[in-house]
Amino acid sequence: MQGQGIDWAKGRTAVATQRNTLGFPQGSTLALISANAKATLGMGNLKLAVKKPPNVDQDEWIAVKTMDMYNEVGLLWSATADFCTDLGCPIMAAGTKFEYRWAFRPDRPPEKISAPQYMEHLVKWCDAKLRDTTLFPIEPGVPFPPHFRQEVSGMLRRIFRVYAHVYYHHFKEVQKAGAEAHLNCCFKHFLFFVREFNLVSMEDLEPLKALVMEIERNYPDDPNAETNANANANAAPGAPSQPVQVPMAPNFPQETPGGGATPNGGQPLSPTGAPPKTAVRHGTPQKAAGTPPAAAAGGKSPTKK
Repeated sequence: MQGQGIDWAKGRTAVATQRNTLGFPQGSTLALISANAKATLGMGNLKLAVKKPPNVDQDEWIAVKTMDMYNEVGLLWSATADFCTDLGCPIMAAGTKFEYRWAFRPDRPPEKISAPQYMEHLVKWCDAKLRDTTLFPIEPGVPFPPHFRQEVSGMLRRIFRVYAHVYYHHFKEVQKAGAEAHLNCCFKHFLFFVREFNLVSMEDLEPLKALVMEIERNYPDDPNAETNANANANAAPGAPSQPVQVPMAPNFPQETPGGGATPNGGQPLSPTGAPPKTAVRHGTPQKAAGTPPAAAAGGKSPTKK
């Protein structure tokens, strides 16, 4: 889909061009599953589209859908080139509450980098993992490694951060370009998938908690709910039946940015920004010190002692 002013197919770099065409080798089991998955996705029912079909191995299905999530967020990353810049977004963050850093080496503390740099490193990192046939085997009969789910979960947690950044910092530009329905559709697809297989925790989804709760309230487990809602509202396939009220800053709790971390598991930085005793590699976002006001959606403060 193309919005007015946002080209969802353009790329920032050669990495984006490679990413746009990334898929499993033709004729492989994962490629066949992927083709069937795309057919289901075209029906417009995103909740149904993420459910594992009968007689398909669950790890194979998760591998296929992870590729979909990567390709969709890659298009989003490419489309933000005009307004998500190093100057405008000098740090990768979701509002003032969550900040994310990137660990270029496991033996060094994660570094603050701009949002565009973070997204580019994330795309390259995920691309390498998806091409790793020891992690995503393509030969028939080759099992997935024991750490497959853990690796996929790590990828998806970081992919979520791109959505969080765009919703917090660039939603007005997305709306102005007429691409709100596309963004919401991609995020719903992502959310339904990670929730279906418990691949991303609610704690990691905290930056968009109000939006997550709104989507899940509007689209309960009834497999016909989304189709009926879209039909009743005469919405495009996959789009929300009613405009999703995205909780934009300053409606989110405000507090001083804390430390962050980067993709690959690990521990969050301390509130002072110093790394903990455990080496940080691709960790989780740091929640800033102090007690923020209650969340706009009525939830409790996410800050933990």
